[in-house]
Amino acid sequence: MIQIVNKKKFLLVIIIIAAIFAAVIFAITAKVKEDKKPENQPQIYEALVNIVDEKASDPVEDARSSLKKGDVIAIFSEGHVWSDTEKNSYLIIKLKITEKEMKELTMAKTQKVEIKKSEIGQENDKMERTEEETILARQYKLNLPEFDTKKFWSDHQQPFAGQIFDQEIIEKK
Repeated sequence: MIQIVNKKKFLLVIIIIAAIFAAVIFAITAKVKEDKKPENQPQIYEALVNIVDEKASDPVEDARSSLKKGDVIAIFSEGHVWSDTEKNSYLIIKLKITEKEMKELTMAKTQKVEIKKSEIGQENDKMERTEEETILARQYKLNLPEFDTKKFWSDHQQPFAGQIFDQEIIEKK
């Protein structure tokens, strides 16, 4: 039979091990519950995607406001009714992604910039001294497989009709 020399230390070690085990079980359970939430489940969306790079003469303004090839213009749940102009002018891509990924596809890339005190004014001394400035029209783009753009422009047939892409084609700029 094993004799325990210091019963208090032994009991403390057992309690610590039990607490660690309980914390791990709690963390795993919380993660599983989070993953099962509807907004974290991939769904099929349809994205309206720019085919060519738009250009502005000023490079800074071009980066801030011009959509580029692969940029998502709009995104809706599967089954959205697209206009003829949208179908004939842009790609319509089906994506199986989460709600969070869907929302991020149309967000601009921004950075915080400091505001000079002279621009804020004396009466607003307590005002925050930073603001978000757009540096790119989109923070993500779709890295699509190559396709014949001339055929698209002449036939107006969607080259990826019937295909569903996943988050692997989403690329951070």
